[in-house]
Amino acid sequence: MVQAPYCTSCKNCVQDNFGNWQDFSDCGNAIFGSIFLCIYFIFMKYVLLNLFISMLVESFFNFHVEMKFVLNSEHIESFRVSLGAGRASSVFSSSLLQMAWNSLDVRHDGAMSITKLRALVEILHRMNNPLGSCLFCDEFKMRVARLELMEDAEPGREMSFRKTLRVLSLHVTGPKALPYRQMLIQEEKIARLTQVSRDGERRRAG
Repeated sequence: MVQAPYCTSCKNCVQDNFGNWQDFSDCGNAIFGSIFLCIYFIFMKYVLLNLFISMLVESFFNFHVEMKFVLNSEHIESFRVSLGAGRASSVFSSSLLQMAWNSLDVRHDGAMSITKLRALVEILHRMNNPLGSCLFCDEFKMRVARLELMEDAEPGREMSFRKTLRVLSLHVTGPKALPYRQMLIQEEKIARLTQVSRDGERRRAG
């Protein structure tokens, strides 16, 4: 804080726009300076510091959650088994899973009705597979994925193996996993389906 003799202070030495003479001083005020310093110290120590720490903790938590949703070969294999696209591996060949899939895919041809989506998602979620958990934990994503699977699909066979795998994988990784041009197309598609889903929800609510 600047104080005399290192500052300027005078009486009736500055003229305002109306010709009136006024006092001038660029010296600091010891009382208000001390108050400002105390407030600044308290704000920095107890507010901004805690805010910074909370941002670090949140970033770490988000990273930890994202790591849980990283796809690996086991997730793809468990999806393959649950879709009945081949024989079960030794890791995932449980009678419970086979019974669950047989109750869904009665034709055993790797395609089924969109009405089986929720049941498939629940099976994958119980297997700790992010392909199912990403939709199981978010009802809005479930509706968007349903609309995406139903686009240009044959009635009763909306959930083909390849298309369902691609849709669920992109809901886990996000469009950024695609090349740039395909990413833009996917983002535009998801935005359109999101709007369709919201419009449908408003109509049902109204």
